[in-house]
Amino acid sequence: MATWLCSQVLTLSFSFLLVFLLSPQCYAGILRTCQFDAIYQLGDSVADTGNFIREYPLSSFARLPYGRTFFNHATGRCSNGLLMIDYIALSAGIPFLDPYLNSDALFTHGRGVNFAVTGATALPVEILNENGIFAPTNTSLTVQLDWMFTYFNGICRDDQDCFRKLKTALFIVGEIGVNDYNYALNEGKSFEEVGYLMPKVIQAIKEAVTRVIGYGATRVVVPGNFPTGCFPIYLTQFQTNDSNAYDDEFQCLKGFNNLSIQHNNLVKKAIRQLRNDFPNVIILYGDYYNAYLQLLRKFKQLGFEDKSTHSACCGIGGDYNFNSSRMCGASGVAVCSNPDEYVSFFFYFELYLFIALLVYVDDIIIASNDLTEILKIKQHLHELFSIKDLRELKYFLGLEVARSKAGINICQKKYTLDLLKDLDFLDSKPTPTPILPETRLTKDAGVPLEDTTTYRKLIGKLQYLTTTRPDISFAVQQLAQFRSVHRFESVPL
Repeated sequence: MATWLCSQVLTLSFSFLLVFLLSPQCYAGILRTCQFDAIYQLGDSVADTGNFIREYPLSSFARLPYGRTFFNHATGRCSNGLLMIDYIALSAGIPFLDPYLNSDALFTHGRGVNFAVTGATALPVEILNENGIFAPTNTSLTVQLDWMFTYFNGICRDDQDCFRKLKTALFIVGEIGVNDYNYALNEGKSFEEVGYLMPKVIQAIKEAVTRVIGYGATRVVVPGNFPTGCFPIYLTQFQTNDSNAYDDEFQCLKGFNNLSIQHNNLVKKAIRQLRNDFPNVIILYGDYYNAYLQLLRKFKQLGFEDKSTHSACCGIGGDYNFNSSRMCGASGVAVCSNPDEYVSFFFYFELYLFIALLVYVDDIIIASNDLTEILKIKQHLHELFSIKDLRELKYFLGLEVARSKAGINICQKKYTLDLLKDLDFLDSKPTPTPILPETRLTKDAGVPLEDTTTYRKLIGKLQYLTTTRPDISFAVQQLAQFRSVHRFESVPL
């Protein structure tokens, strides 16, 4: 009876808490019926209470205006105040969860830990890379679960001790997966291509739930994704004059919302399978999608401004007060005076933006995934001193750069030919293995060299060639050991 009651309370609690998060006092204590003694959170920016800024301390999330409403300082939360996990903790009578990467944390005296990280993915970086998707962080569900395992190893004497300590804890797995899709879409992949990735994302979530149950979890909530087509970032970046792209009720982008619906349906299917596999464990679906739509339907009753449902409180420009080149926290970007009356404070993961400046003597190479940022940097440099813009990089320090739809190719063909010409080796026959692995050179063998300077220069050039020819690294490393030895030894090939 108690298990059934807790299941009903959890279901009702998440329905209420996700819609009516207006103040810390709102629905306080609704989860206390379940008598949770700890909460463990996995996920992304929706739940991150400070892990990301421990990895990236220069992030805008590490400074005001983030956190200004409740804490009066930035805590790493992607919000002006509290997150849903904070309200859930308050409702359960548990202190705010410490981020796992906070080395000074007391971890709420055994009352729970937050492992969520902004920008985190369900799939590991290697799997995303295999699918042609670049992930700017390496804090996937697998990484977070490894952190969790390390933490439990520190507080549990053995498996039985863990089962005893965790049987009255609440585990929240997600929401997660939206970044897997977002990274793919931001790289130009279609909704259909993203759809092929979805079963792998769902499997990763399912395996994560299985793993936390293996640790001793008996009460697990698995949230679905939000209607991302209603977020200012996507409404801005994918704005179109095609009215068919928007739904009639909320004017949100149907393609993004349909993607969330597809994901959520698969999450619910996975939960049904998990319930069959673990009949003694309470596993519930957290309906973030419909809770968010309910918020949009009742925005007036909930105290939100008429025009604030799709606009960012912290932002600048456009129909949705959002500009990806001038993000929240940047100079000149205003914050609304009434953030509690806006649905979105700011929703953007800044690691989508990559900028690198490579300086060599009087040459500067600018690399970025945002052309606008490149133009801004070039303009700023030109204001400081006169520069000559050579446009796209084609050749630099012996490196040849070629571009195609598949990506960027870097080679050292001319550099290699010049090296062979200088050594009079252009007509030599190539060998796939320049030196046998079992070859061992000694400093005392061979004939003394007449010109040691030429040998040292040759080794230096060969070492630079390994930048694009890692297959010769072993041979070059063997020869480089004898730069100071003035002898020549024939090498078996």
